[in-house]
Amino acid sequence: MNDLQKLAIVVIAILAFILYINLLCMLIAWWSGWRTLAARFRHEFNESERLRGWYSARMRWGCHYNNALKVGVNPEGLSLATIGILPQHPPLLIPWNEIHVMRRANVLWWTLVYLEFGNQERISFAIYEKLFNEINRVGQLDASNIR
Repeated sequence: MNDLQKLAIVVIAILAFILYINLLCMLIAWWSGWRTLAARFRHEFNESERLRGWYSARMRWGCHYNNALKVGVNPEGLSLATIGILPQHPPLLIPWNEIHVMRRANVLWWTLVYLEFGNQERISFAIYEKLFNEINRVGQLDASNIR
């Protein structure tokens, strides 16, 4: 095999990997419900409203975003964006009246708070209680009926 053939194999492998990552991210965005939410709640993420750090969440059907979310809070709602290596996940702004606090649950030594996004979509979104408290300090979530 000559050098040109080796280079062609490397280039094809890199392009195949990039295509694979994009298809995988598209599948995850659809499976988790992110794409469904983006149909109504797509919005540019405002870095000035961002809470410090990378956050984790669980969405429907076992999709986990571990240390892959940027979270922002403003008077209109909750802003979510993924880290740059997760294409196919447009930034979202979920209005406060479209966020429903469902329940608390203990998982090992952590407490998760389960939310639902969208009055019609009802997409499950679970976050750690610490993040919930940070969001609620600035936001307008009604946690009065949380169990």
